[in-house]
Amino acid sequence: MLIGRQRLFTDAVEVILTQRGVASVTVVPDASVAPMVAASTRPEVVLVDLDEDTDIRLRAADDIRRGDRGAVLLGVSQEGRRSPAELGLDGLLSKHAGVTAFTSGINAAVRGERVVQRPNVRVAERTYHPSISLTVREREVLHLLGEAASGREIAEELGITLNTERTHVRSVLWKFGVHSREEAVAKAARLGLIGATASLLATSDRKAG
Repeated sequence: MLIGRQRLFTDAVEVILTQRGVASVTVVPDASVAPMVAASTRPEVVLVDLDEDTDIRLRAADDIRRGDRGAVLLGVSQEGRRSPAELGLDGLLSKHAGVTAFTSGINAAVRGERVVQRPNVRVAERTYHPSISLTVREREVLHLLGEAASGREIAEELGITLNTERTHVRSVLWKFGVHSREEAVAKAARLGLIGATASLLATSDRKAG
């Protein structure tokens, strides 16, 4: 079960876990009803998005714990400043972790291990791979590609023409040594330039389309 309402994040996690063999992922946007949903579905793992409505969601997690001592409660956060023990959780996963690290963290927690993932850098301070020199505009385009934005959506978001957007994308592809937007997003995720969950969602969305 996943308690959270940021669609990009929850959709990406659902895609990741489904592709890794999880039969059902219940997304609960409203934390106030999460204990009731957990009581009826009896999830093995409960992921709690801690980046908004933190106190409400932690109270919901505590209620779930009281109703089911066997559930593994894991917080998911960008910052990861507090410890799982302080939050009353079994572990803490980072939104900056790669797909493999993210799912491995869940599996380790199910095995009874205390999992604490910390981001290497804060979002605003994310560094770029030294071998790839991108302009500020190219970085903006890359991040929007990672969010599954179309060429027209990127142009509108950045206030540029579609031809200019295509020029920036071609430059990004050339600098990454790849031939498609999907390959650029995947390589950027491997290098830590964009979040892995966003990159997976972007790739999945384009395959579905």
